[in-house]
Amino acid sequence: MMGSETERGLSSVVGVVLLLGITIIGTGVVVGLGSQAFADAERGATVSQAGHSLTQFDSKAAIVALGESSSQRVDLGPSGDGEFVTDGDAGWLRIVHHNATGSGKNETVYNASLGSLTYENDDVVIGYQGGGVWERRGNGSVMRSPPEFNYRGATLTLPVMRVTSDSRASGSTTAIVTRQEDSRQVFPNASATDAGEDWSDEGGPYGDSTAYENPIVTGNVTVTVHSQFYQAWAEYFRTRTTGNVSTDDGNRTATVVLETAGAVGVFPYPEKDGSVTVRGIADGHAVTDFQ
Repeated sequence: MMGSETERGLSSVVGVVLLLGITIIGTGVVVGLGSQAFADAERGATVSQAGHSLTQFDSKAAIVALGESSSQRVDLGPSGDGEFVTDGDAGWLRIVHHNATGSGKNETVYNASLGSLTYENDDVVIGYQGGGVWERRGNGSVMRSPPEFNYRGATLTLPVMRVTSDSRASGSTTAIVTRQEDSRQVFPNASATDAGEDWSDEGGPYGDSTAYENPIVTGNVTVTVHSQFYQAWAEYFRTRTTGNVSTDDGNRTATVVLETAGAVGVFPYPEKDGSVTVRGIADGHAVTDFQ
């Protein structure tokens, strides 16, 4: 009798221990999943807020860059587990006129760093660069707000806005946007003359001392952007220009080739049964007066 009661007692205790063990493990799983879901939702909300803040920063930066205000204040909000970073050397923009002035030489019209203001949180980076807002997740990137770049009817409009500071901040962050220097016109720029100009020099005039003037009638112009958001830049070029767009994954660059207008202005009268090539005619502007 004593032996059987003892065995029943041990069996009862062991049963309670097993039930408690299962209960504790089960509770742990539920709490763990709930905490992870809450963390993901909080991170998503913070990233989304950062994206909206950088879009607002974009509009305020344009006001300052275009001379409508000397400074603007932008509340970027909390950074959560991420941080806001400015990098004056992040990315660059280069504009090259190939076969400039019909000489077979190439002229680097503009070449400078773009800089960026980014919000970085794990594998997500949202950044203001070159007058646009971009987002990179993993190996891909998309545009959130377009830059001030337009090519239509053989006319390129490209105001370049650069970030020149280097800093980082976490927590509740505020950005002050100020203009470091006045805007300058790069092209056309007939006033840029230098008798000692060489083809290896950047900026006007051309290497043969020809001024930067419109229209460009020879060669082609390439605009190349080096950026961690290069895929998004390339897609933007494809949708907003009529040029030929390519990417270089190794160098993280996007390039658009813009064809020049071809024969314009004065041309020699053709021989009998001859012809004159006319290119670069925009839609809605047919030739009606051919002189």
